[in-house]
Amino acid sequence: MDVDVRRPDPDQLHTFRHLLGLAFGFDPDPDEEKRFLELIEAERTRCAFDGDEMVGTATAFSLDLTVPGGTVPCAGTTMVTTKPTHRRRGILRALMAAHFDEVVERGEPVAALWASDSAIYGRFGFGQASEGVEVTVARSEDPLHRLAPEPSPVELVDVDTARKVFPEVFEQVRVRRPGCYARSAVWWEHRHFHDPRQRRDGGTQQRLCVTRSNDGEPTGYVRYRVEAKWEEHHGAGVLTVLELQATTPEAAAGLWRFLLTHDLIAKVVAHDRPVDDPLFELLAAPRRARRVTTDALWLRIFDVPAALEARRYRGPASFVFDVSDPTGRSGGTFRLEIDEAGHARCRPSRGPVDLRLDIEDLGSAYLGAPRFARSLRAGRLDGDPATAVRADIAFTWDPPPWCPEVF
Repeated sequence: MDVDVRRPDPDQLHTFRHLLGLAFGFDPDPDEEKRFLELIEAERTRCAFDGDEMVGTATAFSLDLTVPGGTVPCAGTTMVTTKPTHRRRGILRALMAAHFDEVVERGEPVAALWASDSAIYGRFGFGQASEGVEVTVARSEDPLHRLAPEPSPVELVDVDTARKVFPEVFEQVRVRRPGCYARSAVWWEHRHFHDPRQRRDGGTQQRLCVTRSNDGEPTGYVRYRVEAKWEEHHGAGVLTVLELQATTPEAAAGLWRFLLTHDLIAKVVAHDRPVDDPLFELLAAPRRARRVTTDALWLRIFDVPAALEARRYRGPASFVFDVSDPTGRSGGTFRLEIDEAGHARCRPSRGPVDLRLDIEDLGSAYLGAPRFARSLRAGRLDGDPATAVRADIAFTWDPPPWCPEVF
């Protein structure tokens, strides 16, 4: 079918929200429309039209994404939908083509997204670049290991205090952790401090806590809510961690001990935690933590030299990559030269190729959790096994990538 992809008129954004609800299974709340319009970047929004009927949506947030050793401008691809009545008609492909054109025009070397279906976006060149962990831990009166640091005291605070303290702590974490991105004041307000009843899933309003150093500087925070339950006249509630950030081991120990010893609960549940969460080292009984690991942030490279030069590596090393791209946008043969300090220079090359891979697999490695050797063993890429191991070493970063929220 012939689809016209274009920027919607301002008065069509209400229809945009309606399509989001149809695709993702929710009824848009009229009271939330103003906040939605303040968050969305209208100039980055593209919709597909069948005549006058809107049948698909896509937009992006302009993100400052942390990568190993630096940051890059990144298109936060989001709200991609097709109207249920118009599936399998090429609408998604048309939307992604228009979105990719806009990303390239803006000069963003990468785009990233959270995949509603993990089978969709590889064919558009997105690779799984980070993992997240859902963890469930049973309550305990004495949860911490004997070698855990002295836990920082925890202080309950109101939202006005949180507005001042939380961004300061988050920024300290964000600049060190690949996969995190900067948050604007509007982002903080609408996505973290605004807490309408319909977001609570039967739980309380969010509780806000901080930890501080001995000189009073904030070192950590947590947002959580509790769903009250009772079994045989005993408290069996569920405490859900919405976000926990800590800049010191003492802060992490203090926040987790506070949550795990909370009265009248049976378990603590936390979503989208990092694979190296300090919790796993702090628990006296690590088997109490049931972990489910899943894909998190997916990343797509558009400008291979710019993207690879923007991050740091464990050098020195030299590789020639032959990169294929299913969309025909970003492929080619490139030499990556890494110096002793981990800085890189990447240029087109005609030399002998060390590894042949898809742009998806390069995107998967970009944030510091590479799988070159594993993918080679699985037959996803071609090359010398020893070179794949060296590439894994060069691309690996500590701390590993983590994106703490879906966008």
